[in-house]
Amino acid sequence: MHRPGHAPVRTAPRCFGAAVAALLLTACTSHAEPRPNVVLIIADDLNVRDIPLAMPRVEKLAEQAARFDATFTPLPLCGPSRISLLTGKLPRTHGFRSNDPTGFDGSDTVATRLHAAGYSTTILGKLLNKHHRATNLEAGWDTYLPFERHDDYGTAQSDILAKQTLEKMRDSRAPFFVYVGAAAPHGPLGGPERCLSRPIPDRPPTVREARWTQRMTALCGLDDLVASLVEARGPDTYVLFTADNGWMYGENMRTGKSELVIDAAQIPLIVWGPDVVPAHRREIVSLVDVTATVLSVAQASREGVEGRSVLPLLRDQDAERWTGTLVVEGQ
Repeated sequence: MHRPGHAPVRTAPRCFGAAVAALLLTACTSHAEPRPNVVLIIADDLNVRDIPLAMPRVEKLAEQAARFDATFTPLPLCGPSRISLLTGKLPRTHGFRSNDPTGFDGSDTVATRLHAAGYSTTILGKLLNKHHRATNLEAGWDTYLPFERHDDYGTAQSDILAKQTLEKMRDSRAPFFVYVGAAAPHGPLGGPERCLSRPIPDRPPTVREARWTQRMTALCGLDDLVASLVEARGPDTYVLFTADNGWMYGENMRTGKSELVIDAAQIPLIVWGPDVVPAHRREIVSLVDVTATVLSVAQASREGVEGRSVLPLLRDQDAERWTGTLVVEGQ
């Protein structure tokens, strides 16, 4: 019997030691796989028919994506819907039903959760109307560059947003999250000068010519913005394209948004990324599901989020039934 401290020293066979080292290396690296990057693009006042009508590059690239044909905003107005996107909570929970964010506390948003999960976070473009009235809105953002006005950067706005985002995609430490708030096709701006020479689709009789030209040229710029980011994404990057709300082109003698009308409430959701199976998805999803999906991709906390991640649907892992409740409010 050997007393403690006097046990004979035994040397493991070299091959055994190498095997143990390999197992330890595998154990350590299996939990350290790099997490995907995420680029989230949010258009402003986008009718789902605008994409096949005036965004040919995105329409073509969508063949490589999962396209959700029944996506809805919880309230078809910029402020409430964007707060829902930031928080993953419905308007009946967060309480905001106008474009005035006074009283909104940004200390718990998708940005703070991703930052806590180790992501480099950036906001470029439109965040909230009158965002200065909110508190703690800078929380969680490593780069905070929201628009002051819808017409920031002039008609070159979409090109400047594209340039800024591409720089962040190239230079940010991974994993990164970039929130791109395009003001298009919301007025007053049209698109870049080159868009004026492109054919403009026929105008509905319910829309003024100047307004129609503004929207169509703005959509041209938006098309180039989204396409440039999709085309530049790496194999480890998700790009999600959606909108805050839809838009009515005079359907039933109504123009605008806010109402409980399908043209105002329906929004696009197109997703490109790792393991995404190209398809037209028929599941009904909400803007708060986009929030849940981003957090799911990043393996960040989804506690208190009212949406449900569509990540299994993106991968066509839909054996589980898609159930729940869709909440859409009009006013």
